[in-house]
Amino acid sequence: MIRCIAIDDEPLALAQIVKFIERIPTLELVAKCLSVSHAKDVMDEQMIDLLFLDIEMPGVNGMEFARTLKGVPYIIFTTAYPEYAIEGYKVSAVDYLLKPLSFDDLCAAVERVSERMLNKPSEMYVKTNGKLRRVVHENVMYIKGMSEYIQIYTKGENIPITTLCRMRQVEEDLPKGMFVRVHKSFIVNINYISAFDSRSAQIGDVVIPVGETYKSAFQAAMYEHGRTNVS
Repeated sequence: MIRCIAIDDEPLALAQIVKFIERIPTLELVAKCLSVSHAKDVMDEQMIDLLFLDIEMPGVNGMEFARTLKGVPYIIFTTAYPEYAIEGYKVSAVDYLLKPLSFDDLCAAVERVSERMLNKPSEMYVKTNGKLRRVVHENVMYIKGMSEYIQIYTKGENIPITTLCRMRQVEEDLPKGMFVRVHKSFIVNINYISAFDSRSAQIGDVVIPVGETYKSAFQAAMYEHGRTNVS
């Protein structure tokens, strides 16, 4: 399912978009918003894949808001003003639909979003410092558990991302072929392991212990990756 928000300051226009969304089985409407500020509040709390975004609105307009998003989530502009079209594509909008909206055009735009989502990197969203943050799985080197919190160590960043989450929960959500739990307090990305034996795995300058309970799973994961010198 594609989790989406409809944003339009005109109630009738918003109702029309919502009606179309409800007819598309691949869409899940998370919220309908009469302002950008309302949409921001929703996005701080929940993972959103797609915005149906009006442009001319009081306060922060849709185009200004789109510039702050840096490509996440996807955007389909829904507006009565054709003059913003070029600028809309500069902020990497998937489509730019003019009102009155056509259901067929909206369906075609949603299909383009689906295609992009199929080709995007595997990712997750975590809440940290009161905001939702996108984390690409391929960039995660390892995860450290600390009671009810986890620390996510990512490539190229010195400070880990800390979020309220239990190890079991994040373990279930990670791609199985990429990650393996090696200790009650550690999950590692196999692709970043530079050296290892049956007792430890090294990622960069960090040596991560391999617990007795997890040794068999670790050995199996390394074998599947063609690395068999665990002793």
